[in-house]
Amino acid sequence: PLTPWKIIRGKKLLQENDFDLDREELILAITPTAVEDLTYYASTVQNEPWAKIVGSWLQEYHNGNKMAKLMGCTPIITNRISATSGVRNYALFVKSSVVRSAAFDFKMSMDRLPRERNKGLLQASAWVGIGRRRDEGIVKLPCYNA
Repeated sequence: PLTPWKIIRGKKLLQENDFDLDREELILAITPTAVEDLTYYASTVQNEPWAKIVGSWLQEYHNGNKMAKLMGCTPIITNRISATSGVRNYALFVKSSVVRSAAFDFKMSMDRLPRERNKGLLQASAWVGIGRRRDEGIVKLPCYNA
């Protein structure tokens, strides 16, 4: 399961790769299962200093502050992180190590609304992606499923 010690280890690896964590924005990609793991951690080892930090983040998160930082990281909670052989690889990365690509597919449509007189509906959508700029700015945090 995800613990604060794995986040600390990931930050240490980024520092060893010459990233200044005081200037860079850190992103932590996790799943709802990791949030549950952190909740369990904070409730079982309450006397540990990291449990208090995780507990305060959980309180802010559950009160609706989705942009609250967890140990200096902005969490992205997603269901798109798959588990392979019981191991889920969360990611801790520096925002400057990834780049957003330009839209490679763009669709636009205009329809007339049948029940409304002289009213139309205009829709547009685009597909974008994210690519790595620097591989050493992305750290995997492998966590075994319990």
